[in-house]
Amino acid sequence: MANQTKATVEEPSTRAERPMDINTKLAFERTNLAHERTLMAWVRTATALISHVTELMKQHVEMRRSLAAWVAGLISVLGLLAMVAVIFRL
Repeated sequence: MANQTKATVEEPSTRAERPMDINTKLAFERTNLAHERTLMAWVRTATALISHVTELMKQHVEMRRSLAAWVAGLISVLGLLAMVAVIFRL
């Protein structure tokens, strides 16, 4: 009973050194492309929010001190926060 073998756990570094088959390489590539598409969608959304609010404020000058102005400012800040999150990939 004293000669029982223990199960060994592979370390992550040895798993990464093994050559990958084509299916694994393609899966990594698909995942990377999906991340890039998501990143571009965040940039597009943040830019659209900021530009929409800017145009809205230009067209409605009388709106400067109303509730709508506060909502527009909040949406603009939300767009800026989304852009910062994209830049730092949060």
